[in-house]
Amino acid sequence: MRQLIVVWNKSGNSAFEQQTPLALNGNRNRRLGSKAEFDVLFLEGLTLLSEGYREGLSGLGYHLHDMEGLYRRLRDGYKPLARFGDYEQKCFLRWLVIQDFCGNEPFVHNDADIVFNATPEEIEADFSSLTFMLQGCPAYTRVDDPTWLNVYRAELDRFAADVGAYSEEAWRERPAFASTFKERNGALWSRRLLSSDQDLLQFLTLSGRLPQADAATVGARCSTALFQNPLVIGSDIHSSLSLPFRYERQGGIDYIGDRKVAFWHMQGNFCDYLGYATFLRSLGDRGRIPWVRAEQPLSYLAYRAVKRFCGAYSRGQLMRRYFGDGSNDLGFLLNDRTFWQGGVFA
Repeated sequence: MRQLIVVWNKSGNSAFEQQTPLALNGNRNRRLGSKAEFDVLFLEGLTLLSEGYREGLSGLGYHLHDMEGLYRRLRDGYKPLARFGDYEQKCFLRWLVIQDFCGNEPFVHNDADIVFNATPEEIEADFSSLTFMLQGCPAYTRVDDPTWLNVYRAELDRFAADVGAYSEEAWRERPAFASTFKERNGALWSRRLLSSDQDLLQFLTLSGRLPQADAATVGARCSTALFQNPLVIGSDIHSSLSLPFRYERQGGIDYIGDRKVAFWHMQGNFCDYLGYATFLRSLGDRGRIPWVRAEQPLSYLAYRAVKRFCGAYSRGQLMRRYFGDGSNDLGFLLNDRTFWQGGVFA
């Protein structure tokens, strides 16, 4: 089964690696003992990376593919999606690029900000023949059913033809999923206007339009601690583990209880929280660290200023700090004294 990563780039090696740490992840995978190879589909900017950097990635098991021409043609054919901005437009259309690349071949789509803790081979062994998007997040999407991409393309065509009407249709169906979305291994979108591929995919999986293995099926197969967002691990985890969780790192491998963490998804909210926690720790703060949303204390504003003006606490820097060779573990944060939500960790 193909392992895929879809990326885009507007800069040189260093800035790309800070935001999309392929080399760091590739080295970590090899340290874990993985021999997995990844097809990396560039929607933009492969040629901006140096030959030496690209050769280094190839040596780590990445096969780099320039899909910019195809993406531009798709972008021109789906102009209504431009209303959502460049990032979301790329996210909507990445699945059509994957379809062109894979055809009917099964694949696993991994976001570039996934840091494997179990090897891709270990995770793959759990889920042979299953098709699912993990807990409503496309960061880890496993597609064994060849109808998946065809259905997505047909629904994207309908959506692009009349974004407002399609979104209203989805919103009318939404109440039917409010009490069952977790059992369906999904999440409930919150915007009345579907504004991202994640919104659209949540609707398509919950409504049964896209094939989707349910939570019980995935959980029964799962030998790892599997969750899509560490920030809300208490409600996301797929396993028989019960609260509170016990986190520890042994030999460079992270465990929740007696289960190896499948991967850490270094998505934006969690990276922001981990960066803020790291900043407070550097100031000697050992108390509970809140998840800052609407209310922003002075300490958070100071952290954001340092991050903006000093270039600190980027995704790449945090990944090197906590998952690189000889890195620190996450024990300072994943305990009941510090984590934002009490009762989740021991």
